[in-house]
Amino acid sequence: MIRSGSSCVLVDPLLWEDFGAIHSLHYAVHPPRVFGPDPFPAVDAVILSHEHDDHFDIPSLARLDRRIPLFISAHSSSAAVQIIREMGFGVQPLVPGVPLTIGELRIIPFSGDHFSVNCADEWDALPYLVRDASGSGSFFSMVDVALVPAHVQWAKAFASRPGLVTWSNNALDWSHMSDRVADDTGTEQCFRAMVAGRELISAQWGKPSAMLMCAGGFAFQGEQAAFNERVFWVDTERVCASLANMHPDERFYSTLPGQTFWMEGNRLTAVDESAPFLGTVPRTQWPSRGRRVPTDIPDYAPATGRRDLTDDDDARLRQGLSKLAVALVGGFLFRSLHSLLAVEA
Repeated sequence: MIRSGSSCVLVDPLLWEDFGAIHSLHYAVHPPRVFGPDPFPAVDAVILSHEHDDHFDIPSLARLDRRIPLFISAHSSSAAVQIIREMGFGVQPLVPGVPLTIGELRIIPFSGDHFSVNCADEWDALPYLVRDASGSGSFFSMVDVALVPAHVQWAKAFASRPGLVTWSNNALDWSHMSDRVADDTGTEQCFRAMVAGRELISAQWGKPSAMLMCAGGFAFQGEQAAFNERVFWVDTERVCASLANMHPDERFYSTLPGQTFWMEGNRLTAVDESAPFLGTVPRTQWPSRGRRVPTDIPDYAPATGRRDLTDDDDARLRQGLSKLAVALVGGFLFRSLHSLLAVEA
């Protein structure tokens, strides 16, 4: 949520705690939140940066007043636009390079660089800069794509100095694919990315008022909760602490739900730890994110004690394979298989 004195814009809102359940993923926002919609401020517009379901969440959109205008990446599919219209919203394209004015806020979307950087399946994601008309501050986000020098130059053309520069926790820790747990693979990758980004921005644009890790990732729920101790684990607080040690005169935050950053004269003047409608649950209630090698995995060879399949087993197997196929769509293996010639297949 980005606010000025009289304007309020939501970007990629998640208004429920879980998302991605349509794919049986059972993701939940992390860190876990305390959310109360009753004192929620009036919203002037909603921006959807791209279609991935941690940004384009249909159940969240369903909670919004249909009179609120929605702006979606011009690179999005016609299906996404049709869904929004069928829900009763007015929808307009967010066009890279074309500023959008919402009251006192000006939103400038950019394009990702898909030539020199492999942004994988984030082709529709639009980085953006939001600037307050009175000059109180600005907010810059690459969303989910890689930062390159052209982005810094584009942003500088609309804001002479950087304000709040934000990052998403997109470093994937693949150590769960091996027999040994590497405690800091993803954390180190995230740290290196933020160091490189900070150096580029400082050299070409100036020192930010603050750098924020504004998306803490997700946690698994239910039967899949054990994955929290093994999969996609990045210690963003450690990353920001390491950056602060390197640059003690600069400010780095691993943000929490509800934290509010106040700006005046393009300087960070105050940080509130919660908002009236949003806060963070106590740390004692957070899902365990510690790294460990599971010792309680049973020997499935075979777990059922038999090797023949009944008709019911066959149906369950096909259902499971269908879920697996959904999870693989668009991924590296998926693209690789579609690169095969028929004779190779």
